Amino acid sequence: MTEERKGRRLLSGKQTVFSIRDTGYKSTDYAIAELLDNSVQANAENVLIVLVTKPKTGGQRAVENVSEIMVIDDGHGMDSDLLFDCLAFGESGRFDDRSGIGRFGMGLSQASVSQGKRVDVWSFQNTRPSEAGHVYIDLGEIESSKTSELDILEPTFPGVESHSYLPEWIDDLYSHAGMKTRRHDGIDVNSGTIVRWTNLDRLRWVRAAAIQKHTELTLGRIYRRFIHTDSSERQIHLSLAIIGESELASKGANGLVFKPIRPTDPLFLLRPDESTLEYWERAALESEDTEKTVRVRHVPMFRPYPTSSDALPDAVADDPETPTSYCTPRDFSVKARPDAANSVLRGKDFKVEVRTSMARTDAQPGRNPGSSTWQGRMARDQSGVSIMRADRELCIESTLASDATDRWWGIEVSFGAELDEVFGVTNNKQDVPYFSQALRMCREFPNTPVDKAIEQGLFDEDHPIHDLWPIAQTVLTARNSMVAERKGNKSAADKSAKRQPGVVAGVSKQKANRSDVLPPSKNAQEFEQNYPDPEQQSTYIRDELRQKHGDHLTNDQIDAIIKLRDAQFVVQVHEKHVPESDSLFWPEETGNLDIAWINQAHPAHDRLLTPLRVTDERLQALPETELRKLAAIGADAVGMLILMWCEMEIDDPNGRHTFKETRERWGGLIKSLLTQTDISIGDDLLSSLDDETDDDD
Repeated sequence: MTEERKGRRLLSGKQTVFSIRDTGYKSTDYAIAELLDNSVQANAENVLIVLVTKPKTGGQRAVENVSEIMVIDDGHGMDSDLLFDCLAFGESGRFDDRSGIGRFGMGLSQASVSQGKRVDVWSFQNTRPSEAGHVYIDLGEIESSKTSELDILEPTFPGVESHSYLPEWIDDLYSHAGMKTRRHDGIDVNSGTIVRWTNLDRLRWVRAAAIQKHTELTLGRIYRRFIHTDSSERQIHLSLAIIGESELASKGANGLVFKPIRPTDPLFLLRPDESTLEYWERAALESEDTEKTVRVRHVPMFRPYPTSSDALPDAVADDPETPTSYCTPRDFSVKARPDAANSVLRGKDFKVEVRTSMARTDAQPGRNPGSSTWQGRMARDQSGVSIMRADRELCIESTLASDATDRWWGIEVSFGAELDEVFGVTNNKQDVPYFSQALRMCREFPNTPVDKAIEQGLFDEDHPIHDLWPIAQTVLTARNSMVAERKGNKSAADKSAKRQPGVVAGVSKQKANRSDVLPPSKNAQEFEQNYPDPEQQSTYIRDELRQKHGDHLTNDQIDAIIKLRDAQFVVQVHEKHVPESDSLFWPEETGNLDIAWINQAHPAHDRLLTPLRVTDERLQALPETELRKLAAIGADAVGMLILMWCEMEIDDPNGRHTFKETRERWGGLIKSLLTQTDISIGDDLLSSLDDETDDDD
C-alpha cells in the first residue's frame, strides 16, 4: 500500500512577486534592456523608448519627474496564448532554445516589477495597434488581495468591456515613425508589442535627463553589435524621446522627438564620430560652454592588441578616411555542460572568442591621464572585461579592473547561449559568476596549469571553472601584458618630460632689464604692487603653477621654473602634451611670469620644432653638410608657420581686418625687440657658414 503524503505550494504567489522585486536589476537602464531583449527576439527592426514626465508637487522648486516609461517595437507581436504567458514568472517557451538572447522567461515580469508597481503589455499581429490584446500586473491589486495565491488574468481584446485600449497616439506613431509594415491580405499592416511601466517607485534616477544619459550609454554598449551595421547580421534602430504628460495629451505622436541611441564600444575601436562617445563630447561642449572638452576625433582611441606597431595616426592628425582596424579574436573550443537543459547540446563543442585592445599612446595625455578628459572618463566607466553572450553584452566584469590605469586596456569575451551553464549566466543576464570566479582564482594562482590547479584542489574536472581556466588565464595574461607595455611607454615619456624646462635665451633677461622694449603687463604691475616681497611672489607663483599644472609638472620642475624666474627669467618657454587642442602654442600669465606653452601633441612640435633642437655639444660635432641642412630646416620651419598664418587670413575674409591688426601688432613687437636689443638667433652658425663659403670662393 502506497502511503499518501501531504504537500504545500512550492511558491506563494503574493510573496514570490514581492520577493522578486528585491532580486531586481543593477539600475533602471539594465531593466529596460530586458524589454529590448524581447524586442530583439521578436525580430524588431525599430524600438522606441518614451519617457513621460510629470510635474512633481510640493518641494521648494518645480521639477519634472518620470511618471511612466514605454517601450514600443515593431516585432512579430504575440498571439493570445503567448500574451497570456508573457507576465508569468518563469514561463518561457524558449527555455531550451539557445538561438537567441532570451530564454529564461523572467525578463519582462521581473524587470517590470523591479521598477514600478504596474506594468501593462499590449501586443498585436498583422493589424492595427488599436486591435492589440492587453494583459497587466498591478502590485496594488495584489497587495490588497485577501488570498496569497496569484493568477495571471487572461488577456482582453477590443470589444470586451474590461479591455484597456492603447492610447490613440500609438496608432499615429506606427504610421509615421518609420515602423516596419507587412503586406497581409492585400493591405499594409503592423505587428508589435508595447510595454508601459507606471506607478514608478523604484527608479534608479527620477529625472528624465539622467535616465536618458545612462540608458543611452548602457543600451548603446549592451546592443552595440545590433546597432552598429558592421558588427551583426541584424541591425536594430533604437531611439528615445522625452515628453511631458500635458504635451503628449495635446500633441500626441507629433510631440515626440526621437533621438537615436548610438553604439558604445568598451574596446574603443569604433570611430568616436560613429559612436556614443562623439555624442557626449558634443553634449558636454554645449552644456558646459567650455573649450576644454576633448576634441571629437575620427580615429579610434584604442588599437587592436597585440600589433607590431601603432599604425593609426595621432589624434591631432586624424583623418576621417583612415580605415579602422578590428581585433582578430583568439578562439577557444568549449563543450556544453552535462547539466545543460537542452540534451541536444551536451558534449558538443562551441566557440569562445577573446578580443583585446589597448589605448594608443597619444590618447593618454598628461601625468594623470584620463582624469580630466571626457574620453578618459568614458574609458574609466567602461573598464573591465566585456562579457558578450549571443552578440548581447551581459556585463562588464570588473575583477581585473582594480586601478584607474585599467581604463587603458579593453578585453571582450564572446560566447553563444549554448554555454550558459559553463559561464553561469544568471536569469537576469547581468552576471557570469563562474567566469568571475575563474578570473579571481587565476589572479591568485597565476601561471598555474590546469592539471596543477586540479592537484591543488582549486576545482575538479566536473566543475565549469575547469573549462574556463585556459580562457581566464589568457585574459589575465593579456591584461598584465598591456599594463606592462603601458608602464614602459609611460616611463619613457616621463623621462622625456623630466628634462629641464626650456628657456628662450636672452629674451627673458631683456624683459626684466629693458622695460621699454617689453614693458610688463597691467596684471604684472598690479601683482608686483600687491606682492612687493620677492619671496611672496615666488610662493604665489609656485602655488598657482601647482594648481594649474600639477598633473603635468613635477615639484622639481616647478621649483626649476621659480628658480629661473628669481634669476630674472620672467619670460619662459615650456612644453605640455595637450592632444585635445589644435593650438601649437598659447600664452599664460602667472603673477609677473609669462610662459609660452608649446603643445607637444601638435604635429608641428615633432616635425618643425624638434629637428631644430640640437645641443651645443652635438652642434659642435656636426659636419658642414648637416649644419647646412639644419639651417635649411630652420628656414623652412619659419616659412611654413608664416605660410599657415597667411592661409588662415586669406580663408577668413570676415576676420581679415582683425588678423591684419594682430599681425601688425605682433610684427611691431618683434621689430622693437630686434632693433632695440642685441638679441640675435643663430648668428654664430650663420657667420661660420659665411666664412666657409668665402673660403670656398
